[in-house]
Amino acid sequence: HIGALIKLLSEDAASDDDGSSDMVEKESALAKAAEAMVQSIKQGSVSVEAKMEKHVEYENECREKYSVPEAQSCESQKEDEVKDGGHKAEIVEDEKPVEEVA
Repeated sequence: HIGALIKLLSEDAASDDDGSSDMVEKESALAKAAEAMVQSIKQGSVSVEAKMEKHVEYENECREKYSVPEAQSCESQKEDEVKDGGHKAEIVEDEKPVEEVA
């Protein structure tokens, strides 16, 4: 949009030397439009940064809230192995009935 407005301004300047007040108005409008675009972009980038910061804070809170300390996890696993007599659930032994000796 700005490129088209600049082209119009340059065409008007070449063809119409008497309309200097009109040219000033157009230049002023262009400057205001450009400034509005800059402000819009700045506000957009600030809001994106704020959202990202909130997202990181939320992520950290969730990690802290739902994390399981590794030391505690490893200790409880060792306790389970001791209680189970070192038997691993993945290993299944053939179960044969024991015959009684008379």
